[in-house]
Amino acid sequence: MSDTPTEPRNTFTADELTILRNKLAKIDAVHPDRLPEFHSIFDRCEEPALIQLARAKIKFLSALAANECIRRGIPREALAEAAPLHGAAKH
Repeated sequence: MSDTPTEPRNTFTADELTILRNKLAKIDAVHPDRLPEFHSIFDRCEEPALIQLARAKIKFLSALAANECIRRGIPREALAEAAPLHGAAKH
């Protein structure tokens, strides 16, 4: 995870989510001192991207993303698999 500023993320590709899932699958625990790195990722995520992360079933990351969604006031119903991603770009 990098501290390099990037453009806000509206969505992640399926390949990006797979890469994250595979990388984090190898980790057994996240030290609390590392949490700010995750929060810096979430700060750059717009609502649809954050919901994607929460739904992606990625070890550690999805639970933290769901907590960030709740902190931002995103309804829990939006985290359900069948709920549409509001604001996501149409392809």
